[in-house]
Amino acid sequence: KVYGNHGAGFIEVHHLKPVSSLSESTAVCPINDMTVVCSNCHRMLHRNKDCVLAVDELKMMINQRAKY
Repeated sequence: KVYGNHGAGFIEVHHLKPVSSLSESTAVCPINDMTVVCSNCHRMLHRNKDCVLAVDELKMMINQRAKY
């Protein structure tokens, strides 16, 4: 919605559990273990590599900023 037609179809996949925390033999279910986010939000989720934000945490941060 924010980027309109310019951003249509431009999306990234985010692993809900960081890939670095998975063992090599871990099966990943795209429906339960991944979500889609815009590239800006994806970068914000991973901004601190030692503490990856949950999608809901980022949503709360964005909503709090939008109030001001």
